[in-house]
Amino acid sequence: MGYLTRAVKPLALINAEGERIEPDTAAAISDRYPLARPLYLYVNLPPGTQLPSLERAFFDLVLSPNGQALVRESGFVPLPEATLANARRTLGLETPM
Repeated sequence: MGYLTRAVKPLALINAEGERIEPDTAAAISDRYPLARPLYLYVNLPPGTQLPSLERAFFDLVLSPNGQALVRESGFVPLPEATLANARRTLGLETPM
């Protein structure tokens, strides 16, 4: 969904049960839309260590409400709250204010 342009249009798909699946946020998050895929970002962070300050600032922004708003504005699907909380906990980031 983040790659849509005037020349690239989203397509509704029909599943095996004949149900029409629209390419929307809910279908992408729930894995109902089969052409949606997650984007991964890997971090080399040994267990028990903290992120260096620049990486910490980056992830603090990306995983914040403001960062997720930027994700949405860019045409991508923001992360579900549970995924955000898990990522912040895994990276040792405080809960956003």
